Amino acid sequence: MATVRREPLLVFYDGACGVCTGSIAWALRRDRYQRLLAVAAGSPLARDVVGPEHAPHLLDELHVWSESSGVRKGSDAVAALLIQLPGLGWAGRVLAFPLVRPFARIAYRWIARRRRFAAGAHEARNGRRVPDIRRPGRESPGP
Repeated sequence: MATVRREPLLVFYDGACGVCTGSIAWALRRDRYQRLLAVAAGSPLARDVVGPEHAPHLLDELHVWSESSGVRKGSDAVAALLIQLPGLGWAGRVLAFPLVRPFARIAYRWIARRRRFAAGAHEARNGRRVPDIRRPGRESPGP
């Protein structure tokens, strides 16, 4: 079966967040057609691509960008990412469905607000601390 060639989707992620890096690693392992391009949210490339409107919020929630659709964030970004992955496009389309979208956005915001705690708990179990790049000199929550 022939694969449909799609434009690349740039995925901007918080490299200091264990939940974020784990999620992007999970997605990249499933990206057998290499449709995703992971970009650290704190990089100059990320700020240039998303522009001044979105750049200050790159570390607050997932952002993706494609030439045809521009910047999408939060649960809309998750939907766009899932659509690119073989076997998971259906899940992305469900998240993007107009009746589901408001609930997906609420769920995403709830998870995003708690990701630092989840990442800190994971790191504490593994005996490591990750610096919080938004607060110089501070580390993520630990034991």
